[in-house]
Amino acid sequence: MRVAAVALSALALAGSAEASHFRYAHTTWRRVSGNTVEFTSTQAWRSDFLDNLPITFGDATPSGVGTPATIGTFTDVAGESYTVRRYTVQHAYASEGPYTAFSSSCCRISTLVNAADASERIETIVDLRNANQGSPVSSIPVILQMVHGGVNNVPLPTADPDLDPISCRMATSAESQIPTVATAGGHTLSVSPDCTLSWNTSGTIVGRKYAAQVMVEETHAGNLSRVALDFIIEIVDGSLNHPPECTGLSGQQVVNVGEPFQANFTGDDEDGDPLTVSHLGLPPGASLAPPSGTQQASPFNSTFSWTPQPSDAGSAHAVTIVYTDPSSLQATCSFSVTVPLCGDGVVDAPAEECDPAAPPSCSQGEVCTATCVCALPTATPTSTATATSTASATPTATDTPTATSTATATDTAEPVSPTPTETAVPPGSCAIAPANGCFSAVGSRRWLLRLRDAEGDRPDRLIWKWRGTSSGATGDLGNPTDGTEYTLCLYGGATPTLLTQFELPSATECAGCWKQRSRGFRFRPNSRQELLRRAVFRSDPARARAQFKLYARGTDLPLPAMPLQQPVLAQLIKNDGSECWQAQFSAPARKNTARDFHDTAD
Repeated sequence: MRVAAVALSALALAGSAEASHFRYAHTTWRRVSGNTVEFTSTQAWRSDFLDNLPITFGDATPSGVGTPATIGTFTDVAGESYTVRRYTVQHAYASEGPYTAFSSSCCRISTLVNAADASERIETIVDLRNANQGSPVSSIPVILQMVHGGVNNVPLPTADPDLDPISCRMATSAESQIPTVATAGGHTLSVSPDCTLSWNTSGTIVGRKYAAQVMVEETHAGNLSRVALDFIIEIVDGSLNHPPECTGLSGQQVVNVGEPFQANFTGDDEDGDPLTVSHLGLPPGASLAPPSGTQQASPFNSTFSWTPQPSDAGSAHAVTIVYTDPSSLQATCSFSVTVPLCGDGVVDAPAEECDPAAPPSCSQGEVCTATCVCALPTATPTSTATATSTASATPTATDTPTATSTATATDTAEPVSPTPTETAVPPGSCAIAPANGCFSAVGSRRWLLRLRDAEGDRPDRLIWKWRGTSSGATGDLGNPTDGTEYTLCLYGGATPTLLTQFELPSATECAGCWKQRSRGFRFRPNSRQELLRRAVFRSDPARARAQFKLYARGTDLPLPAMPLQQPVLAQLIKNDGSECWQAQFSAPARKNTARDFHDTAD
């Protein structure tokens, strides 16, 4: 009997050690080469019982696990300490899949209202079909604090390396092993398709914790895949000691390889308490200043800095900055960063214009830079050098200008400015019929138009990329930082009929969104409410060329009814009526359905 009692005691201790230590997990993947992917697993555990969940790859091969690196150690309001760790591991699949990779074990912490001592399962769908470069990513505090007594709304940062559409939903109990979604007082935790968590906590009790798992889903070439974001919600009292607040950058950002990027944040505490700044993991090579763990008086300013390297191309990252007061009440700011793919030997539109490892895809005399754009090579000044370039366009509308320039370069090259045929563009909006005399795209079957009419509340999508002739005059693009406005007009059919128009936000409507660069202008929104998510305007006066990229996303995009009647004509006009640029998309399109239009220019 004594032996049996000892054995039972040992089993009880073993069960106690196994239980009540899992806090958080998020596993994502990205393509390395071929069918080889790299998984990144972020996990959080009770600090005095650290564990490390391996990944079952889903192809009947042995599971894999990496050596974890510690991101930081934190404390919840109840004083319980937890540690966040991250590891990477690579795996080569035999085919493009899809495969369901997952991690699972037991157990969750015993103090959870809706999942006490329950098992955990964190899965991700690996789908390499149609050149998919990776899964979506997201971020959230390991223990997300919600204030008792009202509605709490928490936007989740999301990003995808292919810039695919992303939506969110609550995980099922089979997917997460959480028996029930968090519910109290007749109110249930939910997440909107645009990835905003919402819960009315009026019926909760301060100090209680709930398990939660959100599925972050992407649609790539019609295929739906997902990753799980598993975390804890802790109910806090914000009446006596107010939680701090965080203000700063939010939403999705697109940053090219080699492009310095900074984001500023401010933590403020109504009670005047000092704050401690931290993060839940940064991209490789990124920094937070002052560093994680620093305590300062409120208001507390911090700066995220990162310059993506070539190895970061084709990656996506979600970043969460946390400010914590002495009572462990916290405030968070979150955003996401996508680095377009470059260097894999494939030109993956719309993220890339060219690829240094691919066969030549730029015009004669240009090179593909490390940021996947075509540009003239950097010249070393010499005493005598002659550069000749000729650009001609076959018109798709009458009186399309033909630009030819010859320049003799010494230390500098003086641009030659051909005179374009005068356009007839109505100011302020699109005309019923297309404008005449627009500059045309150069480089057939390369410059694209993509429209996506998403179902339900999922965001629609519009992408237009164009490169071709322009006047060559200095300032031919105008100056969107100083009042120039633009509209994208779409016409369809043999007798062109106006299908829709998309007016780009002006500098007045979106203050500070347009920035001047050395070769043109760049647009980045200052809020998620802007439909235009990114725009790049470039000018090359010496060669009488211009280049445009527009990326728009939102539930209110002015999309035409699809399928479209071809040919489709896209015209970008300056609203002062001075110039316009166009591309035609003749049948058959690559895709032309009731939901999708995707084609490249003639």
